[in-house]
Amino acid sequence: MTAELQKRGNLSIRSNLTLVSQYFFTYV
Repeated sequence: MTAELQKRGNLSIRSNLTLVSQYFFTYV
């Protein structure tokens, strides 16, 4: 259970980072 949760957490964090980076570059 913990392993699956960690994988999901990492995926969500990566997706959030990509979205933030996209917005950041668009504004810059």
